Amino acid sequence: MSEVASSEQENSVLSPPSGFKLRYTLEGHSDIITQIAWSADGKKLASASKDHTIQLWNIETGELMSVLKGHTDTVFGIAWSPDGEILASVSADDTIKIWNTNTGNLRSAIENENSNAIAWNPSGKMFASRNSYNYKNKEIEFWDAQTEKKINGLEEKNENFFIKLEVAARKIANLFSSKNNVFVPDEDKIFNGNWIAYSNSNFGRIINTNSIIIRNNFNVYLENFSYKRQSFGELLEDLLEHKSLGNLVWDSSGQMLALLNQNLTSISLYKINTAQQKHLEHIEKLQQLEQEWKKISSTLTEVRNRESIEAEMAELRGLHAELAKTNELELVASYITQTSPDSINLENSKFLAIAWSPDSQVLASAILDGTIRLWDTATKSLTRVLEGHADAVTDVSFSFDGKFLVSKSLDNSVRLWNCKTWETVAVIHESTSGKWLSSVAFNPKQPILATLGEKDTIIHIWELDFPTLLTVPSVSSSVHYANAKVVLVGDSGVGKSGLGLVLSGEYFQPTESTHGRRVWTFDKQGIVESSQAETRETMLWDLAGQPGYRLIHQLHLNEVAVALIIFDTRSETDPFAGVRHWDRALTQAQRLQSSSTSSLKKFLVAARADRGGIGVSPKRIDTWVKELGFDGYFETSAKEGWKIPELVDAIRNAINWKALPSVSSTKLFQQIKDFLIAEKKAERLLSTVDDLYRAFLKSENTPTETEKLRSQFDICIGRVESRDLIRRISFGNYVLLQPELLDAYASALINAAKDEPDGLGSIAEEDARHGRFRISEDERIKDKALEELLLIATVEELLYHELALREWADDGTYLVFPSQFTREWPDAPNPEGQTVIFEFEGAVLNIYTTLAVRLTRSGFFIKQDLWKNAATYKAKVGGLCGIFLREVQEGKGELTIFFDRLANEQTRSQFEDYILIHLKRRALAESIKQRRIFVCHNCGATIPEQHIQMRRKRGFDWIACSVCESRISLIDPEQAEQVTETQASTLAEMDKTANLQRNRDTATSSLQGKIATKDFDVFLCHNSNDKPNVKLIGQKLKEFGILPWLDEWELRPGLPWQRALEEQIRNIKAAAVFIGKNNTGPWQDAELDAFLREFVRRRCPVIPVLLPDCVQTPKLPIFLEGMMWVDFRQSEPDPMKQLIWGITDERKS
Repeated sequence: MSEVASSEQENSVLSPPSGFKLRYTLEGHSDIITQIAWSADGKKLASASKDHTIQLWNIETGELMSVLKGHTDTVFGIAWSPDGEILASVSADDTIKIWNTNTGNLRSAIENENSNAIAWNPSGKMFASRNSYNYKNKEIEFWDAQTEKKINGLEEKNENFFIKLEVAARKIANLFSSKNNVFVPDEDKIFNGNWIAYSNSNFGRIINTNSIIIRNNFNVYLENFSYKRQSFGELLEDLLEHKSLGNLVWDSSGQMLALLNQNLTSISLYKINTAQQKHLEHIEKLQQLEQEWKKISSTLTEVRNRESIEAEMAELRGLHAELAKTNELELVASYITQTSPDSINLENSKFLAIAWSPDSQVLASAILDGTIRLWDTATKSLTRVLEGHADAVTDVSFSFDGKFLVSKSLDNSVRLWNCKTWETVAVIHESTSGKWLSSVAFNPKQPILATLGEKDTIIHIWELDFPTLLTVPSVSSSVHYANAKVVLVGDSGVGKSGLGLVLSGEYFQPTESTHGRRVWTFDKQGIVESSQAETRETMLWDLAGQPGYRLIHQLHLNEVAVALIIFDTRSETDPFAGVRHWDRALTQAQRLQSSSTSSLKKFLVAARADRGGIGVSPKRIDTWVKELGFDGYFETSAKEGWKIPELVDAIRNAINWKALPSVSSTKLFQQIKDFLIAEKKAERLLSTVDDLYRAFLKSENTPTETEKLRSQFDICIGRVESRDLIRRISFGNYVLLQPELLDAYASALINAAKDEPDGLGSIAEEDARHGRFRISEDERIKDKALEELLLIATVEELLYHELALREWADDGTYLVFPSQFTREWPDAPNPEGQTVIFEFEGAVLNIYTTLAVRLTRSGFFIKQDLWKNAATYKAKVGGLCGIFLREVQEGKGELTIFFDRLANEQTRSQFEDYILIHLKRRALAESIKQRRIFVCHNCGATIPEQHIQMRRKRGFDWIACSVCESRISLIDPEQAEQVTETQASTLAEMDKTANLQRNRDTATSSLQGKIATKDFDVFLCHNSNDKPNVKLIGQKLKEFGILPWLDEWELRPGLPWQRALEEQIRNIKAAAVFIGKNNTGPWQDAELDAFLREFVRRRCPVIPVLLPDCVQTPKLPIFLEGMMWVDFRQSEPDPMKQLIWGITDERKS
């Protein structure tokens, strides 16, 4: 843990800041306090703890009211009922307990495995719990507050009920059809004097005369109650088996629920629609149905038909009456839906806590990278980033009037932010344990604040003087700024680089084609808005256009404000080559980051107009501008300066600064970031963090060196890295100041794989790591040692982004690129056993490549062979599966799925489902279309698509085979079936396995870098008798990319180990102390004892480890007392994961 910035006044309990008065210090817990929560009236405070208890405090007197005992393990979360009479708690003992807060007695205990968060709805009628292990619709469970029983709104009872409604409507439609009153093939109309048959795109299901449902009537229910395959792409990550702490928070209205998902990288927003509103919709539809019946009944001459329909209408009326009597809470739970398919997502960091503003318009989030991020809940867009903390932010809370936000951090500080200026007006030192997410909470009714102190074991209650705090100046000099990103994209040789030079204010000069990317400053200016000064800086990115670079540059199309797509007007073959690809790639990147695509502006630009004019007709250009939705067209010449001023103005005017997040920071932070950018502009290549820090201390106007300053420096490296301007690599404590070199080397490796003589799309990893491939000499690093370090990082990057596979052969390991195979597939383009064709748009090759890699890593399918745009896999349970890609046009692809006869239905289902999930994640979701290939099960003949469509338009759900006359169903089984929980779990397991294998592949590369730089993670301290067991653990650590220092591996024979360890100990980050069967601790060796004391002195983790053959837990020396043991004698919790957590401070799932 680190401390707050040295330039700020550090207040404490003994010397509080202006506007703060300490009212009480509440003491009573014997272990870490995990959460504090106010009652709705603000008169009582509850505190949950690792000591298994909950304590209730009277805030008017500061007295302990009662201690709630009954849990047998850590209490994770607590929630008050709105009237303050009841408290619900959730614990690691797998129970939810309901307490009477007046008597302190336990009302009931509910067995509910794996719950880790709880929240009471403001209506008081129900509360929600969050599960850490779950299936999609069971991540949140609802409980009736009166009966304290689970609300079955999402379970079988209501599902069957609404299916009954659908069936009843279908029967009536069939009876209507007997008089030929209906069936005009119009997909959009339902009530227009007649009933119609239609294809319901929401379900991807064809409805004929025998299965009509009312559009938008029962759709809502089926959407929520069916485990439809189409729905798994958005939230599959939530099915993974994590047990991380997370927030579950209602807004003040009780209509919105925010859920911090288990992977901690996204927030799902759920909206509760009232049962009354939905019931009214049903009543309206029933009334329309009654009117339709009146029209039709007068035309029926047969009494039997009239009686049949009347009976069915009576049944439908009865079902609606039953609906009106259904428990309202069940209906509320039934209608819970996400506000959109997208959640609020976060890249490169983790959410740790969330809090609603009182008006529900803002969601504040505490972030692992030390920032606080504020989100507009209506648009789900990031509006502001708050900087100032020097370590992870663990909790946030708004004041009752929304004028202040408070944050707690592992830097041992509490910061108070003015919500009008977003500046820090107070900082209090409050030490944290570092073993839990330290809590902080504003009183919901009064200007009172509760904080945790003394390493999260006591509670401080503060009275705040809001009028004073609204007028005090910021505790440190503040700066506010915003950044915009403009990209130049297009194929190679169209004039991007020359245009980029003049747009950034440089003089024109002839340039070679860009390899990799270049970044220039386009514009920087200060503005004053709402009496606050803000600096706005625009960076211009020139991305290489060669086909081999597209895979890499798709990774850099995030957070783009303006895109210039450059094309070659003089091309005789295809002047618009690349335009459609880049347009779809940009759109895809914007959608993937869940931001509003409306803020992206794009211009079509013809460069080099001085070279013989424009060779494309204005009419054709205008067609492209309109079709792809460009915001303007410019004919330019960088050499002559034609239209350059106009294009510059257009870019400036196109940037919607209000849609971009503002950053509120400190001058110290800004000074550090300016230094790092200056080092980059000075063309320094690679430097350690220590070297950069020493250089910063020698720069002008640097504060005095302190531990606090160093922690701020480390945080700022991360902030600059988040803009992709520098890159911290995973070994050697290095920072790459020119990360664009990664792009150049990665693209060169991809091109080298494509040039493989046999068309196998691969390169030996040894050749890759040692630079034995072709790359432009002006881009190649001259220092061979530095180049090899960069190449290790490049390979790691390719494996992490799933653009390559690592495969083993008799002559060594190879990097295999599925996108670069050139050998033709003999079965293309119509393989036998086709079942479905997916159409999609986006970065086609990226989507295909990552799919091929993830299927290989999934653990359920074993890669058999790769060809150009084709891959086959053996299913573990038997059968061959395959994919074949055809690029229909730039940015638009068709993916054909095929199987052999040995592939069973389960294999086919899993394979197709996983591919659809992948497309929903990676492609433009609205572009995905699924076309089923129907084959006669008797003779194997394929039914023409035209015949299928014609039959469906006429309302048929079957067709006769033209060869053997067998009857073939046209109901798509993949759309009609529900995905069971078992299937959902299998898909999640595939995803989890793919992620784990990706992490292991990248860990191997990271380990290579650590070995090259002698960057040891942990010293394995042990008794020589225990060496065999310790070596096994050391080997396992290497599989996770952790480099251990073990004497047998690191010492040259004949040299004393003490001297070697002395040379390395300053660079080793942790120590693991092993105790085996002899129960003899290595600290009993005087020299090892001295080394261990050195680790403790440096505040490095020292982890006591009990080996499997240890008989009993020994007594630790005084300097190691209080350290948490890792016990390899037990399987739960997983000791290897616990050890890795202790070494790296990262929990492995």
